[in-house]
Amino acid sequence: RGVNIQNNSWLKNKVSVEPGEALWDSIAKAAAVTGQHVWLEPDGTLVVGDPFAAPYMVQTALRLLKPLDNSNNVLDLSYVNDVSSVFSEMKILGQDTKGSHVLSTATSNTQYGFNRLKIISLGDVETKAEADAALNKIIKDNNLAAYGLTATVDDWTIDGRLWRAGFYVNVETNALSRATGKWAVLGRTFNLSRDKGKTTKLNLKRQGDWAQPLIHKEQQPKTKKKAKTAKKTTGDQQK
Repeated sequence: RGVNIQNNSWLKNKVSVEPGEALWDSIAKAAAVTGQHVWLEPDGTLVVGDPFAAPYMVQTALRLLKPLDNSNNVLDLSYVNDVSSVFSEMKILGQDTKGSHVLSTATSNTQYGFNRLKIISLGDVETKAEADAALNKIIKDNNLAAYGLTATVDDWTIDGRLWRAGFYVNVETNALSRATGKWAVLGRTFNLSRDKGKTTKLNLKRQGDWAQPLIHKEQQPKTKKKAKTAKKTTGDQQK
């Protein structure tokens, strides 16, 4: 229907568009100039910004308790726990004015009983601040992919609002371990069938695992160095 820009500072920056590049990829890259995200609202509005900048806290908790009773409002619930990309220690190897060395290091608690190290080499990282930001983004992206909850609920609305990305919701259940807690709605799918009517499938992620895109850095064109020519000096001309 339209475009909603939370922060129009990205319009003041320039970004290059390659021939044949998809429109969506070009918009996403332009938004990433200042580290912003692009998504579509339920009414089709294109939004540029942070989906969790001002999250709505759902007042009604998602509940699946056994034995089943009328207080449950979740039709189906499944938990994803894939820690193949989660590491106990991560290091960013970059290159600054002093050469190539480790610029940022982070440790975290994992389910592994041993130390799991990963070293990442980033050629476009030049300062410790850039390395810290890149490492934080990588860790959050890995956690975002590792832990998730898929819930199917009745109807398309909650608290009188259409389900949408950017909602925070509490989950209460004794059917799954580690599922009870605060979750963020990363995506949703509206379904309609004759036997079940209106249902919504929610893609839930742990609160705090979302991170905005890293600020896009345009590659600067390389300038050719002009070769210096030495001028020959001649002695005094004879008359």
